Amino acid sequence: MSGNTNTDFTIDSNGTVITARALDYETTPSYTLTVKSRDSSSPSNLQRHVNLEISIAVTPVNEHPPVFTSSSYTHNIQEDTVIGTSLIRVTATDDDNGPQGEVSYSLSSSSFYIDATNGIIRLKAALDRESTSSYSLMVTAHDNDPVTSDRKSANVTV
Repeated sequence: MSGNTNTDFTIDSNGTVITARALDYETTPSYTLTVKSRDSSSPSNLQRHVNLEISIAVTPVNEHPPVFTSSSYTHNIQEDTVIGTSLIRVTATDDDNGPQGEVSYSLSSSSFYIDATNGIIRLKAALDRESTSSYSLMVTAHDNDPVTSDRKSANVTV
């Protein structure tokens, strides 16, 4: 068998190609193997053979959850800050490739909103320090795996 440079596959005596170890999409997303089959005629110069090319596409799985670059974020804001003002940016990364590694953000608040793509938190409503002097927001980062999305949260104090 050729094309098996990392010895990720073996072939048994029946010609079945078997994985020799766990495959990793991030390392090798596809393989092209060439398997040579020959009969057992004797003498060997009379043996016939055929080559078969096998293409294997490795399917990515959601191996890694998003990870925030900080476990908590703090930002001071004046009560007369203009609605729509950018306050702070939270950042999370995900070591997966493809949709499983794309991070989106969300938060639930009547006074703040977050850009789902870049993690920037903005003011959504006027603030009144006399009624509320501090806000604790729970921001969630989730990857975009279509089957099993991983989620992680971070605390943001404003």
